[in-house]
Amino acid sequence: MALLISTAVLLVVASLVIAGFAVSLLGIPLAIAFVLAAISTPTDATATETVSEGRIVPERQEKLLRMESLFNDASGIVLLEAMVLWLRGGHFQYQVALLNFLRAAVGGVIVGIAIALLMISFRRGLRNFAGSTYNAQIMLFLITPFIIYFVAEKLGVSGIIAVVCAGLMQNSESSRSRFDHPRQYHNSLVLIDLVRDILNNLIFVVLGVMIVRIVRVDLLVANNVDLRWLAAGFLIYLVTLAVRFAYGVLVKMGPCGSVIFALGGVHGAITLALVFSIAASLTDQQFQFVVLTETMLVLLSMLVPSVVFRFILQPDLSEGAI
Repeated sequence: MALLISTAVLLVVASLVIAGFAVSLLGIPLAIAFVLAAISTPTDATATETVSEGRIVPERQEKLLRMESLFNDASGIVLLEAMVLWLRGGHFQYQVALLNFLRAAVGGVIVGIAIALLMISFRRGLRNFAGSTYNAQIMLFLITPFIIYFVAEKLGVSGIIAVVCAGLMQNSESSRSRFDHPRQYHNSLVLIDLVRDILNNLIFVVLGVMIVRIVRVDLLVANNVDLRWLAAGFLIYLVTLAVRFAYGVLVKMGPCGSVIFALGGVHGAITLALVFSIAASLTDQQFQFVVLTETMLVLLSMLVPSVVFRFILQPDLSEGAI
């Protein structure tokens, strides 16, 4: 648990601070630099699985990368909110940011556990007192994360953390009852994969449309060329790689394990979703710069490990992988 907390909090903060100051050296305003760094902190477990497909990731790194991606989203969102307030107000209120983080994290855990217990009890009661509940159970399974998220956000706590905590509890409950209702358990897993793929692909479609518009209208027509986004995206990726490698060495993963952990911090749909979430807080020029920078970061974080993992990870020759 201590390792998970340090990964989801300390590693995120260290990456934010170092990357933020590094990007500001390119002549980018400090507040914008820290906004870029905050957006780049969350990792994406789905993207990591994609780049490591067909390869055997060591168990320790695989578990830590998966758990990190669940919890560092909330850390990144809270820090991004603080950076946006800094951008708007002109100064950073660290006390407010710390209090907001603690409230969001602790409150999210409490709300997530409480609602998860209620939903588990309700589903059990529905199963015991009703007849055929298959369709109702599937619908509850699908809408529960949205209910938890919106309730938590309405209460002023982290919806991401609430959903993660509730998901861990419901996953444990579902695993225990999977033999009692195997058809429902299997279909739930299939449904999760389908919804995840649709949402992940949708965000990249929206990104593609946005980039085409930016390049066509702002770069070609208006001749508004600022290529610092290339350097900023490349620099953020290098800094986060270095910080993650140093963290891996610090927690005694070894040189190879640290490289795997560093490269495994892949960015994907979550990073892009954060970009669009702050569009209203930025000017058009700032938003375009952020979109291009984070796109560069996402592409690098997916391309580099896709190549390197082929040389440092053993191929997965198991029957399931084949």
